[in-house]
Amino acid sequence: MTADDDHLRDKARLLLQRERELFELRLRQEQIGVWLSIGQALPALFSHRDGRLAQAWDGIRKLLIGKLRLQRALLLELGPLELQPLAPVGPARPLAAAARGLLEARPAGCCNDPKAGDPGVAELAEVLGLHRFMWASIERPQLPPILMAAGFDAHKATFQSPFEPSDVAHFGNAAQHVQSLLGNALLIAELERVAQELRAANENLEQRVHERTRELAVRNRDLRLVLDTVDQALLTVSLEGRLAPERSSIADRWFGAYTGSPKLLEHVPADKRFAARFRLGLDALSENVLPRDLCLDQLPKRLQLGARHFDCRYLPIEEQGQLLGLLLVIDDVTDALARARQDAEKAELLAVFSALMRDKNGFLTFFEEAEQIMRRLAGEAPDSTWRKQLLHTLKGSSATMGLRRIAELCHAAESNLVEGGHGYAETFAELRSRWSEVRGTLRALVPAQPQHSLEVTEQQLSRLMETARELAAPKLLRQLEELRWEAGERPLRRLAQHAQVLAERLGKAPLRIEVQSDASRLEPNRWAPLWAALIHVVQNAVDHGLETAEQRSARGKPLSGRLLLRAERVGQDYQVEIADDGRGIDWAVIRNCCEARGLASATHADLLQALLSPDFTTRAEVSETSGRGIGLSVVANAVRDLSGSVQVESELGKGTRWTFVLPAEGTHPGDV
Repeated sequence: MTADDDHLRDKARLLLQRERELFELRLRQEQIGVWLSIGQALPALFSHRDGRLAQAWDGIRKLLIGKLRLQRALLLELGPLELQPLAPVGPARPLAAAARGLLEARPAGCCNDPKAGDPGVAELAEVLGLHRFMWASIERPQLPPILMAAGFDAHKATFQSPFEPSDVAHFGNAAQHVQSLLGNALLIAELERVAQELRAANENLEQRVHERTRELAVRNRDLRLVLDTVDQALLTVSLEGRLAPERSSIADRWFGAYTGSPKLLEHVPADKRFAARFRLGLDALSENVLPRDLCLDQLPKRLQLGARHFDCRYLPIEEQGQLLGLLLVIDDVTDALARARQDAEKAELLAVFSALMRDKNGFLTFFEEAEQIMRRLAGEAPDSTWRKQLLHTLKGSSATMGLRRIAELCHAAESNLVEGGHGYAETFAELRSRWSEVRGTLRALVPAQPQHSLEVTEQQLSRLMETARELAAPKLLRQLEELRWEAGERPLRRLAQHAQVLAERLGKAPLRIEVQSDASRLEPNRWAPLWAALIHVVQNAVDHGLETAEQRSARGKPLSGRLLLRAERVGQDYQVEIADDGRGIDWAVIRNCCEARGLASATHADLLQALLSPDFTTRAEVSETSGRGIGLSVVANAVRDLSGSVQVESELGKGTRWTFVLPAEGTHPGDV
């Protein structure tokens, strides 16, 4: 077997892997699209203003069957001892105690095999007449809940895939959507009834005063009923920031009762950032200079009180076009955020497993580098700039490996430092805790001290064994040692993967990536910091450099952006090149920034030195990928540690080429 055959096999294997990943991505995208279409279709089923819901139940059943390609869907009223079918209509079905207990303990779930499920699953499957199915409860105020179930009977289930946790989550979200729409429909029906009563009262002029008094009593009672049953805190706030006496009862449970008209910020112990943004937003609304929608959007959206998290919405209260105040709608999203965080952490652990399976050497190299960063961050307190550089590097490399939760916490910690350090200790404690969980997962998957596996073909191994028998020379020892080194193409492929994912996330033009590498093998401990740092160059190329498809078309460029990643030995040097065909560097803007900061700007070398310095950025806003002016300084430090040099060529509108020239120490031509 020749090396070309091995190379072709590796390429085929990589292509199949990419095809599988693309297929899985398309499946997830299709699944999300189906659930979005269901969510968009649900409101129309509750558009009847007469309060009749039979058509809505039947419409939901048909929608689930048609969109999800299920065999059957059921909606049943959940009583203490029986299920009363709503759609399709039918006789009551006795409900076993075990099934009732299951529904009380788990309002939502799935069954793939009744015999292998939790207690009560088999009984629930029997009463529903299904074998493989999902269920979710829909709560109704002052009425029995509704059980929504959908799936297949035993015969059909044989040919269907098992339901996944993501299916259950989407199904539960649909049930919550139906619950919200149902509450709105009942409220509208009730309001229609009240309006009809008012019209009837006004028809009799002789009893107008009496009917008006009764009408106000009914409306107040109904409003109190609504305010006492909604699961949101509803507060009326004047433009001076004072609360009106009317509010929902849950507001008292969350924030405490009050009398009179206290100020919101005195009654609710909000943090300083929330308070400052709230005051600025009210001032802007009172001045009535900026557009009202813009002022409303500037009001703070998230309130945190201890361990609880709340989302805030602001609805204007107007009279004849005059703004009188705001209706503040507050939702407790603590549990939803916890579930989202748990889902993200589960996905992150899966990413660890996938990375180990895909590229064990690369992941273990990343892990060792990240461990060093975490130890340095947890050590003696250095200056803020040093911490930001470490966090920025860890964020980029973690995102490359799919550790999104770690990357998010790094970004939050960076923001804490930029804002004066407020909240940094808490965020870093959460980062350390999360990293400890990732470390524990890795230790479970790789119980012993992680050792890089050796990637040696059968032909190479036979050659080495023959050399061992014939020579036993120092050359052989060097060859054996260098088998532990990593092929130079590997880190380039990881950078390419990160660029592709980032381009899709930022909505950039389709990206064509070329990876070119000779057969050199690299000593991991020496070269790992450089690869970690070069993530920042790739991020800059994608975020700053590459345009959207529309922008490229307008400039006469191919719609697909091009990114070149090249590494090779040149004489006694090892050169790494990263080039794109994007916007290019606007040297005039760089020079203006230098002059504004009092930095040297006379030569190209001066401008390059400024680009590579800490905290130098031309961006006014900070994103998750760029804007802090840290990335290129990290690259400069890594190159300097390797005694190398940095070169950059860039032409505005045509692209940028970075070249890193480093001594070839710790490399081998790879001809073992």
